[in-house]
Amino acid sequence: MEYALRFSFEATNNEAEYEAMVAGLEWVHSLGVRQILVRGDSKLMMDQIRGDCGIKNKSLVRYHAKATALAKDFTRIVFEHIPRTKNEEADWLSKLATTYYDELPKEVYVEVRDRRAYEETPTKVVLEEHQDWRTNIANTGGVITC
Repeated sequence: MEYALRFSFEATNNEAEYEAMVAGLEWVHSLGVRQILVRGDSKLMMDQIRGDCGIKNKSLVRYHAKATALAKDFTRIVFEHIPRTKNEEADWLSKLATTYYDELPKEVYVEVRDRRAYEETPTKVVLEEHQDWRTNIANTGGVITC
């Protein structure tokens, strides 16, 4: 299942990276996944989440705290940096998030968030959702290896 986010608030690139990671962690956790490999093309965010560098930006400190709290819900979680040039799928999904609604492929799940992830639970609005064989597995708590 492919998943894209839209924000109804302004976000820097680094904030958008954290928003995507937090949303992904929440989503896979809700599916029952407890072991996960998180890949991201933001070296800064991956270094911060692994504790390899400090965080000066107040907003990013709050995002980091949210992501760290979510990470504790997994029995095994590994954060890995991958270069942007090798992250074509994420690049494609980020472009989809800015596409007009009627141009979106039916198989892409798009979520609109009107609050930052570190604020109280964001309001979610599903714009498009395609039901296929994977949806049944997700709804029955099937085992997913990431």
